Amino acid sequence: MGLRFRINILVTLLMLLFMGSTALMQINDIKRQVREEIETGTKVTIQLLTIFLSSVQLNSSISNKQLIVKNFLENMGRVRAHEIQMINNLGDLLHRSPPSKYKAGRDAPEWFAKLVTPKTQPIIIPERGFQVKVIPNVSRSILDSWDDIRNMAVLAIGFFILLNVLVFWII
Repeated sequence: MGLRFRINILVTLLMLLFMGSTALMQINDIKRQVREEIETGTKVTIQLLTIFLSSVQLNSSISNKQLIVKNFLENMGRVRAHEIQMINNLGDLLHRSPPSKYKAGRDAPEWFAKLVTPKTQPIIIPERGFQVKVIPNVSRSILDSWDDIRNMAVLAIGFFILLNVLVFWII
């Protein structure tokens, strides 16, 4: 085994080690960012709905309350990365927020989504005669992260190949 080959192997292994450790750091950072985004979005959504439901309770009759809340939810649309459902006491779905239009039709690969998806639980706000259910949906945030990491991987692979060719040529 010649010196040229050993130096090329050393550079290749060091680059692979660097790329692997960088990928692990990126994945941990993505997990943290997605979790924080969902937690803060959920807090804002719950606060908004709780305040609105409290004001409706003070200013309307019980029979009118369901219709007012349904109209509010329909006009509000989607709140960031959350699906909002309104369900009556019989279990009938009265309202579901529209799906996200952001990067519609695209999703991150399933293996990547499983790797970075935080555990989330739907939050139920019970009301007299119905309930409002807030369901966190991290798919758009994960897709953004996938697009970013894919671009970074293309750059890293290009740099890896260029560095190996340059080291081979210089030696």
